[in-house]
Amino acid sequence: MTEEEAIERALAEAGLAREHADEIRKMLGDPALAERACCGGFCDPCITSLRRAHDRARQLLAAARPLA
Repeated sequence: MTEEEAIERALAEAGLAREHADEIRKMLGDPALAERACCGGFCDPCITSLRRAHDRARQLLAAARPLA
């Protein structure tokens, strides 16, 4: 599974639009971005939802890596 496939699947599972793929890609490249907390400002989507998609993409990528 490629990174793009993992991102698309994770977004779909989280119920988020494909337009958020860049944000997930950035989070995969810089884990500090994934540590941001919800600000309580009713953002759409909330960072909590984006983090959920990020975490799922990481799971998918890890599962797709061959065992050494």
